[in-house]
Amino acid sequence: MEKKNRIILFWTLTVLGFLSHSLADALPAFWGESIVAQLFLWQ
Repeated sequence: MEKKNRIILFWTLTVLGFLSHSLADALPAFWGESIVAQLFLWQ
């Protein structure tokens, strides 16, 4: 049972990681400007 829970945990973390990276890649398309430009303006 311990091994099954560990596999479920790792798969959940992997899927959440892919989703967060996909969301981070898609968000600048809605902003209409580069996130890199915003980071330099904030400094």
